[in-house]
Amino acid sequence: MTVSRILFISQNYSTHARRFLAGLVVAGHDVWFLPCETSANEFELRAVPGAVKLLPPLEQNESSSGLTAFLDSYTRMHHVLEDVKPDLVLAGPIQTGGFLAALVDFHPLLIMSWGCDVLSVQRKSQWLSSVTKFTLNRADMILTDCEAVTAAVCVHGSVPRHRIVCFPWGIDIKIFRPDAPALRLRQRFGWEDCRVIVSARSFEPMHGTMLFLEAMRQVLDCRSDARVLMLGDGSLRPRVEEFIAERGLRDRILVVGRVPEEMLARYFVEADLYISATQCDGSSVSLLEALGCGLTAIVPDVGGNKEWIVHGQNGWLYPVADVDALAVVTTKALESDIARRKMGLTNVRVVRERANWQRNFNKLLAACDRLVSAYPSREILEYAQLQNR
Repeated sequence: MTVSRILFISQNYSTHARRFLAGLVVAGHDVWFLPCETSANEFELRAVPGAVKLLPPLEQNESSSGLTAFLDSYTRMHHVLEDVKPDLVLAGPIQTGGFLAALVDFHPLLIMSWGCDVLSVQRKSQWLSSVTKFTLNRADMILTDCEAVTAAVCVHGSVPRHRIVCFPWGIDIKIFRPDAPALRLRQRFGWEDCRVIVSARSFEPMHGTMLFLEAMRQVLDCRSDARVLMLGDGSLRPRVEEFIAERGLRDRILVVGRVPEEMLARYFVEADLYISATQCDGSSVSLLEALGCGLTAIVPDVGGNKEWIVHGQNGWLYPVADVDALAVVTTKALESDIARRKMGLTNVRVVRERANWQRNFNKLLAACDRLVSAYPSREILEYAQLQNR
């Protein structure tokens, strides 16, 4: 393995970013972390791994906007590259940090798609489509987490498949397992005879938070034994609390808030069913974590979800943003404990076979090593071709 100076660029400091940073450090690389922005929301409660050199965010001047803010970020990107002198830039999402790294024409450049940055770009704006195409075409290699994202990358950037390395980011199967220690929430809240639904997406419009709540209201009207755990937080938190209070559902819907990654499994094993209402997904890590804990899932029929859930076999799919359909399929799923348990056992096996973080992350390490040692030779393309066979 080549010990490299790696500049890791991400939108903000999240649990996903922390996993990548920690993995790169453990592998022996010198790592700098450049967030694109400072977020008001805490996406990760743990500190940045100690060996990582944390840089000030690209967007430093909160008072600037539009073209001025962009030019400031562009200038800062130049300065960061001059100071760090990285052997490799690993950047995502595509339209922010990835775009700026591509704009200054740094190589070798490994772009990481975060799923929705390519899956939803067409319905946003022509400008974002142009930015996406430019960035993808400047990248030396592109990392995707599912075939749906890979297909979108090929379309948006006219990128040949041999420049793409595709694998799910995966989960820590030692943490997310069916026998994870439970929190005894059922006993604490008197839910011993209830059917518990869990959701673990951020409270943001993209994740269909209010759609999920409306569907759960319908389910609770039909099933007196149904209860809901909402793990997460976000800009819609006040609306969530208001919805629950106005409908008198505080004793049936528990808003837990943001849960540290190491605690999530302990909540999942309390549940009978995992549900997501997001409008856009690659290989959703929270979905994989729930499956690893032996849960059956109900997810929208979009993106990477269809690569993990086969309708009626190990979970259920429903039309995206269809509240009534989600309520109906949820009510049906709660009818058979035996069917859900069988599906859950299948899901544990699938996750262990395909979504092992420790094993899958080695593919990223190999891609980084190959890019650094081979750039700018044709060996880069040959390596990517081998990864996709």
